[in-house]
Amino acid sequence: ATVTCSMGYTAAGTSFSSTCGSNGTWSAVICTPVDCGSTTLASNGMITYGSTTTVSSTATVTCNSGYTVNSGTSITGTITCQTTGTWSTLLCAPVDCKALTVPNGVADTSAGTTYTKSATVTCNSGYTVNGVTLTS
Repeated sequence: ATVTCSMGYTAAGTSFSSTCGSNGTWSAVICTPVDCGSTTLASNGMITYGSTTTVSSTATVTCNSGYTVNSGTSITGTITCQTTGTWSTLLCAPVDCKALTVPNGVADTSAGTTYTKSATVTCNSGYTVNGVTLTS
């Protein structure tokens, strides 16, 4: 008989069939949970695994300084081992400082407004930057 394991499980070893033996019992086929193992999907973050890495197990992702989960406000999130044997995705995205408003001047943020990007400030005529470095 051909054995089909439930979603998220796989037959241990190489056998996907069971044979009726001379004693009237079927040979054993054991379906075990799919194991996602470790992942490197969390760039700009660190993953802490629970006690297992099998289907439905979770792991905690902690984003590095300057990064948040999926561009939100949290620095931690959870990923889950899926029935496909892969982890769900979570993105540690750079913090976005948004638009820079400069009274009596203009900020050029064409390089971007996220963590580590710089803005160039040009003061209006008659104004100077007063000893402040503006970086976004």
